[in-house]
Amino acid sequence: LDFIVLNSLQDKGAGFKGDQNKITIIDRNLRKEAFPIKSKKEVAKDICKKIVGLMQ
Repeated sequence: LDFIVLNSLQDKGAGFKGDQNKITIIDRNLRKEAFPIKSKKEVAKDICKKIVGLMQ
């Protein structure tokens, strides 16, 4: 497991039903990277950047 992505369910405007989300990525060394509320498209870009970074 390289990392997991946590979706915030506590922030207004973020979550599964909305158009925005707020995530935290936790890597295998338990480092946390928190992101602000963004559009789901921007969140997807952040996750893809993380994946590409691991592949390099």
